Amino acid sequence: MDAMKRLAADGREDITVFSLAKEAGISRAAFYTHFSDLEDVATSLISPVLERLGEEDAADVQAEVPLAERGPRSILRLLDAFIDSADLVRVISRWKVSSAVETLIVSALAARFARLLAEVPDAADESCSDHDHAVFLAGGTFVTVSSWILAEPEIPAQEIRERTRALVALLLERSGLVSRT
Repeated sequence: MDAMKRLAADGREDITVFSLAKEAGISRAAFYTHFSDLEDVATSLISPVLERLGEEDAADVQAEVPLAERGPRSILRLLDAFIDSADLVRVISRWKVSSAVETLIVSALAARFARLLAEVPDAADESCSDHDHAVFLAGGTFVTVSSWILAEPEIPAQEIRERTRALVALLLERSGLVSRT
């Protein structure tokens, strides 16, 4: 996994099992004893981050952080982690693989939106379930932030963070999940 991080940070677009194994100093056979494919490596890198963020969210609940602060903080934590992984995102986006990594991130983001929707009854819309609403918000946010990360020429991370914060604030306000302060 460290080899994957190094290759991604170097801007390598052509990462293969062979190049990754070579960078890690192992054989292809050794690679396949630990991972089924490159996407398995990527999800193995992302899963611990999502777990850590979940723990931070739980700590906010335990500390009784108000929903209006806790909800956006949870969403932005995840998006910041996604932005911090921009090198990896750029590499993965060029692979001809399934959407397991994207699904993992969108699901984690949707769960955060869903928690907000569940706690704000006035945000419910009879034409759309809370789950569908949360997936819609998460998917749209993911696609938008991904497009900023993958933009050519490259957009600086700080600008992506600023755009992301503005987008999330607007989505949460328009969805009735938080009021503009």
